[in-house]
Amino acid sequence: MKKVVIFFRNRAINAFTKKRKACVLPDVSRCPSVAVLIDEGELPNSIYLYEEIRRLFATGNCTIYVVNTLMENKKNYDNIRFITKKSFGFFGLLKASDIASLSSVHYDMLLNLTTDEESLLADDYVMTVFDASFRVSFGKSLGKLYDLVLDTKRESIVDKVSVLCKYMTMLTGRR
Repeated sequence: MKKVVIFFRNRAINAFTKKRKACVLPDVSRCPSVAVLIDEGELPNSIYLYEEIRRLFATGNCTIYVVNTLMENKKNYDNIRFITKKSFGFFGLLKASDIASLSSVHYDMLLNLTTDEESLLADDYVMTVFDASFRVSFGKSLGKLYDLVLDTKRESIVDKVSVLCKYMTMLTGRR
């Protein structure tokens, strides 16, 4: 069954890369909307991460999506949403209702801060569903899905976002 799930997720990822458009580098000093994908182990840091993203990118709309693999149900909050096992169908793809809700909002920047080795394929697949102008990943994700992939020794997700802000500032030439 695992091979079938991997096959369907890879097929969805390949379809996404074929229709993908060129990236649009967002303005770091004012990024209107940011979405972040994190592992459930980082949930205790999510409030601090939310505040740090709002401060660094001067964003009014920041939504954190928690990839939740252990618990069956989790209640969504205003700025924290959960992607659980129940979000996926039989073949390991997201259900149509979840695809519709994830793709209904346009984000200027989408950050993948997940590090769980076993769920990286699922996280990369979930990233293809979002409507985003600029996609950023840290580490071992599939590079062809992202506009910028950073590899940093920093462990904290908040530190990774700070490093991203510094790189984005250098790329745009702003201080």
